[in-house]
Amino acid sequence: MFGMIGQYKTPQGVLRLDICYEYEKLSFLKELIMLCARDFFILFGVKQILTKAVPIAFDRIKILSEIGFHPCEIPGREYYFKLEK
Repeated sequence: MFGMIGQYKTPQGVLRLDICYEYEKLSFLKELIMLCARDFFILFGVKQILTKAVPIAFDRIKILSEIGFHPCEIPGREYYFKLEK
């Protein structure tokens, strides 16, 4: 996770998840993303968490949606999802 505080009106953090294919499963992803969604707003002082999920990452997109992430448009970037506090 890295913050982009001061670059946008709303303090944002980008969550980068580089996970081995064997762990890109619903149970692992859900535990990891829920932990981040629960704690990272406070730990990083952000109001939005952004993360990338390409269209073929079905499990990742499913978990992100379940937790409350929504697709968002970012100029020059594709396939990002956002969770707001």
